[in-house]
Amino acid sequence: MEDESNLDLDIDNYSINELKKFFNINSSDTKSEIEKKMDSVIQKCLSTNDKNYNSETKKKLYNFLENSKKKINLELTIYDKNSTIDYNIAAGMPHFPLNIQNISKKYVNPTDVQNVTRLLLFNSGSCDNILTLSSTTQSLTFTLPRPIRDVISSRLSLFQFYNIQYTFSARNRNNILEIIDASYGAKTIIIPDGTYTSTEFPQVVEQQINLAFSGYYYLTTAGITPSFPETLDPSYLLIAPGYQGDTPLENRYAVTINPYNYKTTIFNTKNVPFTMVFDKPTWYDNATSVCGLNNALLDPELYFLNSILRDQTFGYQCGYRNIIYRDSTTYTSESVYSQQLFDYIYVSIDDHNINSTDRVVGVLPNNFLDNKFMGVIPITAQQFSYGIDTGANFVFKSRTFTGPVNISKIDVQLYGPFGQFIPLNLTSFSFGLELIVQYTNPFASNADAIGAQQLL
Repeated sequence: MEDESNLDLDIDNYSINELKKFFNINSSDTKSEIEKKMDSVIQKCLSTNDKNYNSETKKKLYNFLENSKKKINLELTIYDKNSTIDYNIAAGMPHFPLNIQNISKKYVNPTDVQNVTRLLLFNSGSCDNILTLSSTTQSLTFTLPRPIRDVISSRLSLFQFYNIQYTFSARNRNNILEIIDASYGAKTIIIPDGTYTSTEFPQVVEQQINLAFSGYYYLTTAGITPSFPETLDPSYLLIAPGYQGDTPLENRYAVTINPYNYKTTIFNTKNVPFTMVFDKPTWYDNATSVCGLNNALLDPELYFLNSILRDQTFGYQCGYRNIIYRDSTTYTSESVYSQQLFDYIYVSIDDHNINSTDRVVGVLPNNFLDNKFMGVIPITAQQFSYGIDTGANFVFKSRTFTGPVNISKIDVQLYGPFGQFIPLNLTSFSFGLELIVQYTNPFASNADAIGAQQLL
């Protein structure tokens, strides 16, 4: 036996021929003969009483011998001449490679990967333009501390936001109703900005209609007017500024939402016919009008009867599917009241690269809605509560580039189903951007490659 310091027990430093020579294996040996020779050599090596070999050295020697035995069994084609079993490679049976190039593992990249994944987490509160954000801001800009290089794809893997967009608002242009009363003429009704439940909404609309037409309103529940309002506490009576009429007796209009089918009904308590108008072009100019302003004129030719705008009107949220309702004392909606303005939003992420292949596109009657959308987020959270999308719904949220790109800045914007900007009233939201980046060998001699890897 050699001195311990001279032993080379790295199996990768020996070829198959060297190992065969060590075990005295000949090409004419059968499988059983080879097994006996290897076992004999192993037993002799391990049974030595040489004091130069401590227990640790014997352990290493044992591992080397066992690995040598495995390597011979793996890399030799064996044919046992004393049996009918053919150990040569045959179709349908497990076999081992016959010729393997022997390269030491210490010269090979042990990770053996081509791409790495980076998850970037963003919060709207850390955007570049945080100090100038307002309810009219339409884009958030994020500049990365260092560029991310060699990105081949990205995915919106996380999105969390506060579901606070108002159902009715002047910004959405869906808080206006016109009523033409046969006795009082036309009035433009403005509904205060907000989101209302099916039990809150009737009283809000009742109040605005009656103050506009009668100058007063008795506080009611679900459209029910008391039979003897003069016996009620005066605090239940609301008087419009400047009203100088007689002591009121009852509300002129009432609004109800059926608790079983959620259909909305608006009716005149005096059985006077009236007309309701839910959209007209001139409202884009006078949306700041106050309740009771007597400037609304009926001109049916101006209404957007064939426009997608009807889906964004006050009446549509109440369940009414037409723009004009004429000459009746009561109107019940065809569909149901909805306190949520829409069920999904588009997330636009502009990474300032144009060579991407995947796209998210909305389909409208006359055109496609495409503004660098990264994905669609279904809204599942209740009003005024946080919702989160983790990608578990399998809705497409990916972007693949035709070649490696560098990302140093992104612009983010939220859109509604019809391409309208979504104001979140300065509440924050967060999202995660998952990047697939090409792997760069850290031992590469190219300085740029090393620098790119360090930036990751």
